[in-house]
Amino acid sequence: MVYAQGHGKLCFYEGKTRMSRPTVTKSPSILTARWVLPVSAAPIQNGYVAIENGKIKTVGRLADLPADCAYPEPEEASILTPGLVNCHTHLEQSFAEPIRKLQGEPFTEWLCKVVQTLRASSSAGEKIARCQTGAQELLESGTTCVNDIASGQESLLALDAKGLRGVVSLEVFHPGSDPIQIEHWLAAYRNLQEGYMDHVRLRIGLSPHSAYNVSPVAWQAMVEACQPWLIHSHLAEFEDETRYLQGQNSCIKDLHQRILGQRFSPAYHAPSPVAYLHGRQLLSAQTVLAHAIHTTAADRECLQ
Repeated sequence: MVYAQGHGKLCFYEGKTRMSRPTVTKSPSILTARWVLPVSAAPIQNGYVAIENGKIKTVGRLADLPADCAYPEPEEASILTPGLVNCHTHLEQSFAEPIRKLQGEPFTEWLCKVVQTLRASSSAGEKIARCQTGAQELLESGTTCVNDIASGQESLLALDAKGLRGVVSLEVFHPGSDPIQIEHWLAAYRNLQEGYMDHVRLRIGLSPHSAYNVSPVAWQAMVEACQPWLIHSHLAEFEDETRYLQGQNSCIKDLHQRILGQRFSPAYHAPSPVAYLHGRQLLSAQTVLAHAIHTTAADRECLQ
């Protein structure tokens, strides 16, 4: 897939490059720039990218193009580069004003403010407007591929409208383990999957929010039922998460009460969030872990 932004000032493209002697004719579309950055090869001054049938055909120097090949002159200070990838986004949280974490403020207090703001503006119209804002900001930053976490189809609609590609994972919360009630989440996941099963740029994933608010039993049940292409979760994001899973005093119990209206204790104790999931075989090559800030050397070895 090829994506171009603007008129020569800054462009982005996706696809495999083929660095070879050009075989370009008048039929392909040609993008030009003062600098082309293939990433897999050295930067090219006064270069081009030739596109045919929606795919990159050749990349090279303008001086090497055939004499009869017409192309636009590159604009000054223009750059042509592969699009960036953002591995963790929440487009639904693209608020007009950032919800800043104050100095010294506990992470859980900041998280409650985010949840309260989301709940106060939770209509489909409000969510899709925020997602559209976020998608536009992605493009303006040079990002063309995302790994998003969502509560519904709003970010899918926004990404599709902007021509972006990526994975959108349904966020799941299930702190309790008895009884397992995943029917609501399973229906929501299948609804997204059916709507985007054959989409060429967007895929559906699953996002058990974290080890501290999705029980291992519910996590495994959802993965087995959905067979997601990708599993996207938050892990080891703040220190209290580790203390909670170790069985120590933690403000997460209060967080569950304030946000979910119920208390929840971890299914078992583990030295770290990574060890907690690994102990129940919930980590795989399909898992993307956002943050993973508070990890040990043993955790990092486990994740390799």
